[in-house]
Amino acid sequence: METSATSPDFDPSLIPDEPPRWPAVVGTISIIWAVLGFGCGALFVGKILFFPGDPNVNPPTNMTPLFLLVVGGGFLLGFLLLAAGVAGVMRRPGTRGLHLAYAVLGLLLMIPGVLQQMQANADMVSWAQNHPDTDFGKMMAGAFAGYMLPISLGCYGLVALPYPLFCLVWFGLVKRRAAEIRPLVT
Repeated sequence: METSATSPDFDPSLIPDEPPRWPAVVGTISIIWAVLGFGCGALFVGKILFFPGDPNVNPPTNMTPLFLLVVGGGFLLGFLLLAAGVAGVMRRPGTRGLHLAYAVLGLLLMIPGVLQQMQANADMVSWAQNHPDTDFGKMMAGAFAGYMLPISLGCYGLVALPYPLFCLVWFGLVKRRAAEIRPLVT
């Protein structure tokens, strides 16, 4: 004899609750974001090291300690975010702590990142003044010179700020208990 949902032998408490889907979704987004960061960072560093270009045509990138701190910190944060993403996909409770560490360290890394961007902008303006006959020098002599720093800081903020803020709010305020990241029932 089969039992149906309306039969007296049916006990709804025996049906296991479906685990939340958000850990896998956030974990996957974190993995994608980390891989994109690795790829863009590797391309940027590779371009600087292997294809520096002609310093008489385009401004060179100065490898200052601040620049190395920001690039190195970005790669380390990428590894942290990758680990947090994998832990999220695997529904490990440690994903919360890893994402919070990524968020806090990512927001803190923005301080030297902004300083490095300001330093790079000042270097480009100085280079353009010393090379006024180049295309870049002509562009910097025009109206673009005053907009370059706000545009570059705006782009930096649009890339570096949203996901750490999301992680800080999501894991710091919304999902605060390890029980909310329960594993799949096997």
